[in-house]
Amino acid sequence: MVDIIAISQGGAYVELPTPSSYKVLDQEINTQAERDISDSCNLHKQRGAVKRQITMSWNLLDPDDFKTICELTGPNTCMVQFYDPQHGTTDSSEFYRDTSFDYTLAGGPWEGGPKYVQVSSLTLTEI
Repeated sequence: MVDIIAISQGGAYVELPTPSSYKVLDQEINTQAERDISDSCNLHKQRGAVKRQITMSWNLLDPDDFKTICELTGPNTCMVQFYDPQHGTTDSSEFYRDTSFDYTLAGGPWEGGPKYVQVSSLTLTEI
């Protein structure tokens, strides 16, 4: 069982470092929505699917851990095993990494590269 989140690589799941923040958003995708014109103005909608979006941040990552995260989430899609806080269980599904991947190099001096990487936001969206 995965602690928080893991990405599949070569058939085995590789756990990511424990994030500083971890947010799961359930997104409802409707195929049709309309209001009736009666006194109650009810909304009638047809739910097409519910997809999850996971947003994480890390305060300080070792550059090697940052590189691993980039490599595991960089392909078009990846299989993700993750903790679902709504149900208190581990789930898995196929996700892609959002293009807005926000990170900052930290901990100079810069000879030989940064000492740490701060990831402000990494978002994975379920397919």
